[in-house]
Amino acid sequence: MKETHFGEDSEWQSDTESASPDDNITLPTKVPFRLSRGKPKVTEEASDSEAAEANQKTFFLPTMNEETFIDHDCVLDAQGYPILPNGNTVYVRRPGTAITNFGNVGFSKRTGTEYRSKGAWKLKRIYCLGVISCDLPGCRWAGAPPTGRVDMAEWLEKNSHCRGAHGTCLGNVSHISCKQTLIRVDEHVATSWAVLRHKGIHNHPWPEAKKPDQLARDALKEEIARNPKAGAFALRIRKPNASQDSYNSVLDIHPSLGNADRLRYYRKLMLKELNITPENISGEADDKFITDLFKWVKRGMLIISSSYMEGEEHFTFQSEWMRNRLLARDIDNRVYSSGLVSDVTYRFFRNGYLLSTSMYCSELARWVPIQLTWIRGLAEKYYQCHFSTLFRQYLGAQFTNTERDVLVRNIVDFSAAQREGFVASYWEVFGMCDKKIVLDKLQGCHEHYRAQVSRVKKNRHIVMADEEATFQTMCMDLLKKSSEGDPTHEERIDALQRQFPKAKRWLDWWTMADVEAMLFPSRRPKIEDSPDSQEAPTKTTNAQESLHRLYYMLSEGKTSLMLGMVQLYSFIKVLEEDFDAVMRGVSIEYGAARKGQKDISQSLGWEPKRKRAPNPAKPASIPVIRHGSVNDGRPPDTTDTLIPELVKKKLGRPSGATNIDRNPFSTYPSYQASKKEHLSNRCWMAASLESLYALYSPLWHKSSSGTGTSLFTSLVKHFSARTTYELTEKGSIRGILTKAQSSLFTQAQNQAPHSFIEGQFASADLFIELLLDQKRNPNRALKGLFDVEEQRVLSCGIHPGTTQKLSRPLYVINIRRAAFIENLIEYPNVAELLRQWNSNGLRGVSRLQCKSCMQAGEKVPRSFVRLSSEVGMCEHNTDLGPDYSYAEHSTLGFPKDKAPLHLYFFLDVAAILDADEQQLFMASTIWPATIFVSGVQYTLFARGYWNGSHYWCKVLKGVGGMVGVWLHNDQLNDGYARLVSSDPSKLGGAEAHTSWLMYSRGWMPDEKEHVQEMMDKIKSDYPHATGHEAFASLGRMLGSFQSDSSSLALELPKASTLIEPLATHKDSILDSCSQTTLNHGLDASERCSGPSINWSKVKIDAPEQVITSQNKLKIKIKMKTKETDMDVPTGIVPSDRARRSKRMKKSGP
Repeated sequence: MKETHFGEDSEWQSDTESASPDDNITLPTKVPFRLSRGKPKVTEEASDSEAAEANQKTFFLPTMNEETFIDHDCVLDAQGYPILPNGNTVYVRRPGTAITNFGNVGFSKRTGTEYRSKGAWKLKRIYCLGVISCDLPGCRWAGAPPTGRVDMAEWLEKNSHCRGAHGTCLGNVSHISCKQTLIRVDEHVATSWAVLRHKGIHNHPWPEAKKPDQLARDALKEEIARNPKAGAFALRIRKPNASQDSYNSVLDIHPSLGNADRLRYYRKLMLKELNITPENISGEADDKFITDLFKWVKRGMLIISSSYMEGEEHFTFQSEWMRNRLLARDIDNRVYSSGLVSDVTYRFFRNGYLLSTSMYCSELARWVPIQLTWIRGLAEKYYQCHFSTLFRQYLGAQFTNTERDVLVRNIVDFSAAQREGFVASYWEVFGMCDKKIVLDKLQGCHEHYRAQVSRVKKNRHIVMADEEATFQTMCMDLLKKSSEGDPTHEERIDALQRQFPKAKRWLDWWTMADVEAMLFPSRRPKIEDSPDSQEAPTKTTNAQESLHRLYYMLSEGKTSLMLGMVQLYSFIKVLEEDFDAVMRGVSIEYGAARKGQKDISQSLGWEPKRKRAPNPAKPASIPVIRHGSVNDGRPPDTTDTLIPELVKKKLGRPSGATNIDRNPFSTYPSYQASKKEHLSNRCWMAASLESLYALYSPLWHKSSSGTGTSLFTSLVKHFSARTTYELTEKGSIRGILTKAQSSLFTQAQNQAPHSFIEGQFASADLFIELLLDQKRNPNRALKGLFDVEEQRVLSCGIHPGTTQKLSRPLYVINIRRAAFIENLIEYPNVAELLRQWNSNGLRGVSRLQCKSCMQAGEKVPRSFVRLSSEVGMCEHNTDLGPDYSYAEHSTLGFPKDKAPLHLYFFLDVAAILDADEQQLFMASTIWPATIFVSGVQYTLFARGYWNGSHYWCKVLKGVGGMVGVWLHNDQLNDGYARLVSSDPSKLGGAEAHTSWLMYSRGWMPDEKEHVQEMMDKIKSDYPHATGHEAFASLGRMLGSFQSDSSSLALELPKASTLIEPLATHKDSILDSCSQTTLNHGLDASERCSGPSINWSKVKIDAPEQVITSQNKLKIKIKMKTKETDMDVPTGIVPSDRARRSKRMKKSGP
């Protein structure tokens, strides 16, 4: 074969247009030569291109005689480079010319690189991926398609909803492919001469860029270097420059910088690269009012009203976007009904004040100003000018009288001038002179009223210290709507005046007709033709107060009129650009797509998170970290500094990687074991949360506002966030789960710092106790979820007069082996234990001792025995000491005969010292799938397992209509729970390593009605939800289980009707105690009167679990003396000493 040298190849020296089709010779497909890409392969793009062109090559190697040609419909960057090329564009880069974006394009693409002519030419092919477009002609959203190797049909099926119009667009998206275009970049390696050639027409709109190109980054870096003190918010604000007549912002550099979080990221990155410290830079523009006014009006800052007359000096300005927002209608053709907020900013202007009126913009999920007025004074006439200008805008639009009454509603403070100005302007514009009717359109600020109440109650001349809470309660009751049977407004005022006569003048001010009509609900008649949903959602001016803070961020305050108006208009332009981006489906900040979306907890009645709410997951104490000293003059003499770090290439999936089952019909994502050291060993939390999540329902939100910071409140907020994801399928489920685990761990660590240590194993039952303890969690929703009541009778055979009857609430029902032994019940028969405990009661020995017996008895001396060896066993003393423990009779029931929603059983094996006996007891207990306690049916929904070094669980739940038993192990299948059985009864029975069980009962009629109401509200709040319906599967399961009881069910009568008097069982209790004392040395088969148990035939179904290696730990103990307690009989190990590490003892039999 003839060798072709560089410069002698006729193929690359000939141009595409000069080549004749008749001269083309059909050659076999050649494998491109790749020097640094490993084994040569024929790319899929190349094969498709050759097949489509019928062996006609589109581009040849360049001749280096090409010239730049920019075709139509190209978009150029600041250097004249076609960042969005189109048509037959050719762009040549000469050697030594710096073109920042050369070789890159601004649309979504796939690229392929190879070398030709033995490495002399570097070739780069760029293929356009098209655009994701909406099928509605009026929608402006144009999204970038995914760049990965995905099936576009499957991707569109999952993401078919258009993201335009802030996610409210009703259209469906489709993929517009772009297979008729091709870009090739050829670079001569030796001389750096290069050419970009484009062929074909893009028959689609350009997709929105997600990141700025390199030239835009350099321009942003220069802007940050000029003003390093400016933050992301200030960089987006357009700044006037009178000398250059410019009005620039970073949004002009690249549209993707409209995302505030992305702009913050690049600012932080570039400040680090510049290695500079922001300095105080100040400046002030001159007040060229007359000369600059017309220029700003032309740019969109419209002066819609002005006056120079004395007593009416004002300038009211508004943009076209502000007017459109005020007069806009929603998708149901309804006018804005959330109420307007008006207030004065006092120190924004040097001379005068800023009076602004704002409305809530649902698309941006924030309050935005819709009319701004500079006023010279605070008299009634100035407010009248502002409100008259606002009301005249309603006359030009087509609004009915009812819609107009809804639009004019304002929330104001209690300024008399503001109130009278509103009344006067309403009379001037609409001709209504009835002051009482007009005042009905005003809503007084509740926050101002609360502040006044707090101020007066601290005045000890008016309110005494012991009456402070009473005064506040009586005053705040005036803001509540009166229901049937409650005192009237006049009766409440009379009660206040009688009890606090010194506050009469203060009460007289609030009971004036004008103030009462604005504030108190009993004095505010409802709009007859307006539905309840159009009531103003806010009762305070806090939103406007928050805007004051933003205004002072724009300016240092006390600025000139012209400069202040320009700064405010710049802020409006940022809001307008954000609104335009949102309507095009472009994200303006991370999480902005779900910013306006309510959490399910709000639909269930909980309040939204407050901005200044305390962080419950804040660490109790932040340790001081000492950083290493900076290298000061030392040469690089270590391995880390001499040898550069080798970056490993991503070679795809590693060999031997475990297959992960993500079948949506048989798996669902859950908690995953982390590989990070400080997040490892959290299986105890994963199993606990998954077990509790199987019981979660809207009843967990009832009677609570959700504003607390307790551990249980954080748990319910996490469950509501997880349910919201399952309903909407928006966001990252892994992020939701990981964030919740970190937050809950920090809160648990604050309560028990020695039990929960980062990266170390912890106790799941202790964590569940912290979650369900009502003393630690003052949340009213927790009351009634797991509450049971234990009634105990403590008696002494020697001193009958010391008998005690005690009652204590429980939320954990402990099952111990001692309860079976002392009541002669076989281990597996849990149903018999519960039946006897719930009816006649269980007998046992209490840990409490009779004080009368202890006082009458003699003190037994203690002896110390020296051990001969360093490590030895405890020596048993054959002398039996006196036992003064009470005989206990325990009965389990419900508080006030009200059945809790759930039952939590825990197998407490702390008193069993041998690990094998612990696991044998946990494996032998048989748990029915359905039980009856006090006549109430409970169904098993969750089962936790513990093998000594790892936790996992099984739950009963419905996922996507598939009801069954699901196994979750955070170390298996990447944390995805798997369906192991479609039979719910398989969750019951005897299984190895069983640690806890959670039962749930069916809903009562009032509870079912409440749940259905909440589900209907969720449907209305999430009309475009694409996921599983919230709580639907749980309701169907509870209903089916309640109607069809299992064969394993055990019906137990009510405890209150079957508890017999103590005198009837006094002798039997004492006999049982004596038998218990004598039977401690017998085998299990000899202790029970029933048939013996053949443990070899007990069937144990062990679920999948992770086999962990256990290293042997050698401990050397040196003991000089051994203390022997002579008060305890030999052969009996006190239960308070038999405590296993990190397993907490609980109350129970």
